[in-house]
Amino acid sequence: MLDNVADDSVSSSVSIGFDFPFYDDSFSELYISSNGFISFNSSLNTGCCAGQPIPDLDGFENIIAWSWRDLHPQYGEIRTQNFNNSYFVIQFIDYGEYGYADSIINAQVILFSNGDIKFQYLNFAGGFEQRTGSIGIENAYGTDGLQVAFNTNYLEDNLALIFNRKAQSDWISDITPLSGQLEVGESIDIVFNLIGNKPVGSYSQLFEVKHNGTNSEIKNYNVNLNITEDQTQPESVINLSANEITFNSAKLVWSAVSDSGFKQTPLNRQEIRYSTEPLTDANWSDATLWLTNLEPGLPGSNQQLLLTSLIPSTNYYFALKTFDDVDNSSLLSNIVSFTTLSPPSAALSATSFSESLIEGEQSAQNLTLTNTGDVDLTYQIVFRDVEQNIEKITQNRRNKTYKTKKYQYPEIISSLPKSGTYIEDELVVH
Repeated sequence: MLDNVADDSVSSSVSIGFDFPFYDDSFSELYISSNGFISFNSSLNTGCCAGQPIPDLDGFENIIAWSWRDLHPQYGEIRTQNFNNSYFVIQFIDYGEYGYADSIINAQVILFSNGDIKFQYLNFAGGFEQRTGSIGIENAYGTDGLQVAFNTNYLEDNLALIFNRKAQSDWISDITPLSGQLEVGESIDIVFNLIGNKPVGSYSQLFEVKHNGTNSEIKNYNVNLNITEDQTQPESVINLSANEITFNSAKLVWSAVSDSGFKQTPLNRQEIRYSTEPLTDANWSDATLWLTNLEPGLPGSNQQLLLTSLIPSTNYYFALKTFDDVDNSSLLSNIVSFTTLSPPSAALSATSFSESLIEGEQSAQNLTLTNTGDVDLTYQIVFRDVEQNIEKITQNRRNKTYKTKKYQYPEIISSLPKSGTYIEDELVVH
């Protein structure tokens, strides 16, 4: 039980027990004014001595007004309790009205962990004034709120009010303005912003329009939405280009586009086809498919694709189409055409050369390599594995004809046999 709330006073902070979402913020504690409202602001005025219209930038923001007027606890009680962090109850028991000793109200304010708020009015007794005061909720800036009643005969026994944090369907993105006040003769347009974010079908949402006029009965307003199949073509690529063209490769570059003017979301896939004949809508399906599931980028981002294994000296035509999540295809992109270069070609000035040198003599021979193609030629000289002939010269037969033999690597022998024939030039190691 709270025992620090007297006439025209505000309680110390009261722990809720969980983070309670309220408009754009969440709060773990609150403050209770003796004058029929609750706030999440620590620097709170008591609100004496009459409720104000909601919303209004009047110094009373971030409030939950269950019966904002000149109240007095008198001999009543305020009790609070958290129920398993699912909801928090503030109960006003035999709560009084200033200046009237016998008038009382029994009511509850319940805060749910999902942000819903419930007012429950059990009864009114002793001539409690039910025709004045303010009932509603208001955000921290005084710019948004929901006024249920203001200075009108609205409260009654066994009445319950529920404020749903997200009562409207998710296909209604916003209602502007949600509440307000009109001067005499003034009109206002309430805008319902709808989105087709549901499967194909019909949807309906019922709203209650409440006001404090003499005809204060609740009026129902129904919003109906019919969502049809998406048949909108995605955007087409209009800046497809080719660069870095070689004899067997090229690079395609383009800007990613969006699904459509409504969604402005990435596409589902892109399809690229090519031909050696000019591409048109008529022959698109006959063109060769290069890639069918190229992942689209974010709208406006740069995309590129390296084309490899192209045929040299060949004229190519490339184009692409985009597809959305229901496989609607875009119009054909702009056609890009290019011709691959001739392949590199090498020519040698000779296929071989010979030279005779005296022992210790040096010589240089030129071999001319020419690039006769249209693109750069890369080359490397490598030695091939060939059999080498080595001339063996005996010390006493220098003037005789040299004898050539195939070079043999030495054979490693761990022990000498007792008898046998040794091969000439064989190295024996023991």
